Amino acid sequence: MIVSAHWEKQGIRRKLDTAIHGLQWQPETLVVTDFSEPCMLEIVFDAPLTAFQNHAYRWEDLPQQHPVYCGLMVPKVMRLANGQLIQATIQGGHWELHARYPNRLRWWFYPEKAQVLTRYTGRHHERQLESVAGVASLPALPGLLFCSQFVSWSRASIPFAATACFTDHCDFDTPENLETQRKFLQECGIRVTKGMFLHHFSKRENNASWERDAALLQAWANDGHELAYHSLTQSIRDKEAAFKEFETTMPPVPMPTWIDHGYQPYNVSLYANEGKRNSWLGQQLSVKKIVNLWNYVDCGTATKGVLNQLNPEHFTVKAFHKGNQSLGIAKRLSLLIKAILFHYYAQESLIRHYKSLASQFKAVVFRRQWRQFPEFVQKMVGLIGPLSKVLFRWRSRAHESFPLARYQTLFFEYTFDSYPVSIFQTVEMVDFERALCTSNIDDLVADSGVFIAHTYFSVPMAYHTGRLLLNDQTVHPKVRVNFEYLGAKIREQKVWNPTLDEWMAYVKGFTKTVLTCDASGHCVVLCDGQLNYRITSS
Repeated sequence: MIVSAHWEKQGIRRKLDTAIHGLQWQPETLVVTDFSEPCMLEIVFDAPLTAFQNHAYRWEDLPQQHPVYCGLMVPKVMRLANGQLIQATIQGGHWELHARYPNRLRWWFYPEKAQVLTRYTGRHHERQLESVAGVASLPALPGLLFCSQFVSWSRASIPFAATACFTDHCDFDTPENLETQRKFLQECGIRVTKGMFLHHFSKRENNASWERDAALLQAWANDGHELAYHSLTQSIRDKEAAFKEFETTMPPVPMPTWIDHGYQPYNVSLYANEGKRNSWLGQQLSVKKIVNLWNYVDCGTATKGVLNQLNPEHFTVKAFHKGNQSLGIAKRLSLLIKAILFHYYAQESLIRHYKSLASQFKAVVFRRQWRQFPEFVQKMVGLIGPLSKVLFRWRSRAHESFPLARYQTLFFEYTFDSYPVSIFQTVEMVDFERALCTSNIDDLVADSGVFIAHTYFSVPMAYHTGRLLLNDQTVHPKVRVNFEYLGAKIREQKVWNPTLDEWMAYVKGFTKTVLTCDASGHCVVLCDGQLNYRITSS
């Protein structure tokens, strides 16, 4: 059934044995540690592949336009033209499938942009996305089962429910709106991971913090929410004071999740730029028992039709633009340009160029600083090339998945020196009217989908359409309807609503699962990683 098999690493290509033993194929001349750095298995079959299990556990034909990648939390199951089922023995890595090469399976481990850390570098904190490889060995050697059944792994502790997880950034929290948020979420029956500032050092006198508002924040924990670090302070102290504060601060309550904020020098995204080593950060995380980290990685921005992080087709220029059709033309155009630069290209030089242009636009149009007009025009011309490459080739480029969404990497394991942590990735969610519309929630349920939202519940700026709060006391009525609908689905157990730490504790099981099959082709689960699963016959 296998015509050829090869393993490729750092430009070296090695031929592998194609023999199938006991309905199972494995690269027997390799060992688990051979897959700890970027590499790829390529297997060619004697019959074409005709279908695969997609992110929604449904059979789908091989894609015609762009390849599909089946990541850690997506089924690795396919069918040959002769009806033979094939399933991966482990969930690690990314399967690449494409109708242009119907007989070929490529199994990538740590491809470029599949696992990234944000690094801010230099004096001006230029953002770099660093691709990182594995730090934990696979649970077993990768292999293929030629079986008569297949196993589907549930992504939720409620078997095959959808997952809605919120990680809220507290930049604009005040004592008053904290209570408004908490009571609203309590009414809806929704729990979140609530970022907070431990200390009060802020450009806003009324910013909430544990130092001043411990009782209000403890009430969140009493309601079942998870309290998380949003760095330590709103504003930035001088470096010496900031590092001393970070090293001496201990959590007042269990806080396993850290969310980077601003350009704090001790942040996961900045410590290396300040000359600190991995061992230093690992020690600090260990003492504070921090095990989950977020550092500025969003796969895209949610809107109508754009929500499920396991569906790369949601995260395209076309899908995002379509989801904003009801907005005014100026707003739609602004969001489209931003999506192309921030998510389609995801290049720091273009993002900085855009931010500078936006600043000059405000200076010229609103403050009438006409002397800046020539530079404004020059910067605008500088974006014409990148934008035109997408807009003038819309039919192909607009359907391409954003690079940080392509591999469905919702989390990965990493170590700082020898201290293990989990890095999680989010979807930016600002417009709750569109992002959490009832059709989005219904689609999420139908697909057993997942979102880990990066939110700002208390953002006050009027230009943020669909924000949660109209003012510190009032929830947006249309947004209220959406949250109440989501709450109803949670009560019906069609949606699992974990805190980030609860979600992470469950889904890490995907890194541990191991399958084999018996002589009859029936699946045998050697390790289930404490995941829910079901077995389906062909």
